[in-house]
Amino acid sequence: GLMGIKLALASLIDLKDSYTEGHSTHVRDLTRQFLEFLKLSSTEIEQITIAAELHDIGKIGVPDSILKKAGKLTEDEFLEIKKHPARGADAVKSLEGFEVIAKIIRHHHEKHNGSGYPDGLIADKIPFGARVLSIIDAFDAMIYSRPYRKAMARKDTLNVLQEGRGKQFDPRLVSDFIIFLQ
Repeated sequence: GLMGIKLALASLIDLKDSYTEGHSTHVRDLTRQFLEFLKLSSTEIEQITIAAELHDIGKIGVPDSILKKAGKLTEDEFLEIKKHPARGADAVKSLEGFEVIAKIIRHHHEKHNGSGYPDGLIADKIPFGARVLSIIDAFDAMIYSRPYRKAMARKDTLNVLQEGRGKQFDPRLVSDFIIFLQ
């Protein structure tokens, strides 16, 4: 069923994604906790949590030379990285029960102001789960080290989230997330 498929896909991500040291798992767990804090229905929590764990599955198609690069990406390399949400959504959307999950994966790099990718969606046009995921994905990327930069202090990550309110992130969800983290 759904969980068996999810486990198989998650193990594929782990094979590819050793460099992120459990990013998908962190994002999954924090997403579940935040959605429980928001008192969402169990169905919504389940779908968004699965999307959270699988959000980077499209990176399987991105060469390691790009994913593990320590320096700044070239424009071409960044274009390659930017394909991962649509690729990931396309990979899972035909699986039974994954219609909503695929949309969340597709749109987790959209931005509140419409400057994100792949579709440049604005505000409420971005699926709710993707708006949640974009905050938690960014937060997790900041609190852990990456090949291209060191981990940030927690207070600095909160400042970045605040500065992104209404630009990168849904303003109400950012406020809720900051309260949740207290």
